[in-house]
Amino acid sequence: MAAPLRIRVSLIDPDSHYRLFLASCLNSSSRHRVLQTAESAASALQWPQVPVPHVMLVEADLPDLPCGELIRKLRNRFTNTLFIVLTTTQDEQQLTEAIQAGVVGYVLKSVGKDAILEAIDEALAGGSPLSLPVARHVLRLVRTSNPPFPAE
Repeated sequence: MAAPLRIRVSLIDPDSHYRLFLASCLNSSSRHRVLQTAESAASALQWPQVPVPHVMLVEADLPDLPCGELIRKLRNRFTNTLFIVLTTTQDEQQLTEAIQAGVVGYVLKSVGKDAILEAIDEALAGGSPLSLPVARHVLRLVRTSNPPFPAE
């Protein structure tokens, strides 16, 4: 009997300790496996185009390229990959740029490893995983950029 397909996940995070921690968590899961990791945008842009990751977890605060710009470049190369920002940053500009670049989720690292695995599964099931504080930021952004609903 063939082994079940595991979800291929790529990680981009400048923090080597966190990268190793998360890779260990993913590889110890029966449903996930780490395809590749990178410490910078430049390294990630050198990845081969096959095999294609199902999901990329991207730190918003990268030293060499804005997160939104990196996601746009990677989405051009990996068109079927889902992108989730996994970060400690709650900066509204970075959040807006990531959403405009095409991320399907924005999750704070503080949620813990189980919630990160759930966020991957949620994204693959068609959802948009958002940490609670991020969801509040998104609602505020939408509320301030659109006029109020007309009275009926």
